[in-house]
Amino acid sequence: MPWFHFHLSIGDAVIEDPEGLELPDRTAAIRQALVSVREILAEDIRMGRTDLTLQLALADETGVFHVTTCTDAMATKV
Repeated sequence: MPWFHFHLSIGDAVIEDPEGLELPDRTAAIRQALVSVREILAEDIRMGRTDLTLQLALADETGVFHVTTCTDAMATKV
């Protein structure tokens, strides 16, 4: 199975994912990114803060292939 990296960005700050996650395919990685962004947003709301600039850039061995935004996470059925 391929490895996918989930690079988090909030505003101008970027946190690289050095470890990655082994998933069956790109579709599974996109699904995981949607779930992860929702979880981050939920925790932020519980803490009384929200920053809708949050994004997860998905990368595989070929580079970044998808960016999941807060809007995507709120609007897309998983």
